[in-house]
Amino acid sequence: MTNKYVKKYKKIVNELIRKSFPELKGKKVKIIEYNFTKTYGGFVPIINWLGIHKRSRKISRKELEALLVHELCHMEDFSKKGFFKTLLGTLLPVFPRKELEYKIDKMVIEKGYAKPRALLVKRLGTKSYMSEDEIKSYAKKIGKWQ
Repeated sequence: MTNKYVKKYKKIVNELIRKSFPELKGKKVKIIEYNFTKTYGGFVPIINWLGIHKRSRKISRKELEALLVHELCHMEDFSKKGFFKTLLGTLLPVFPRKELEYKIDKMVIEKGYAKPRALLVKRLGTKSYMSEDEIKSYAKKIGKWQ
């Protein structure tokens, strides 16, 4: 069932794809809202599902964009790797989870979303992600801290 939040997320995802993800144009993205894990967002490869936790209803628009960009970067990464490399990476992880999330966070920063990502990380914590200081440092290094 599509509720007003899922409609809002879909609208933002479509805007983000138009603005920052040309390689994802034309791909169908199903957005679901869930309440069964601790994560705020997730991407399910192959079927292109973006999951957003119900707690995300309470975060700001900029933080929500950062969350969605992060998940879209997972989708873009999957799109570049393809099915078999992703499956192999899932079954026999070459990179530990933290390394994968750092790679994805760098993609978020390179697309110009460093400040919103830093805000989101400040709110949610950094267990497997770049810290607020790491985001700022990397963004400044590549000229993306605007």
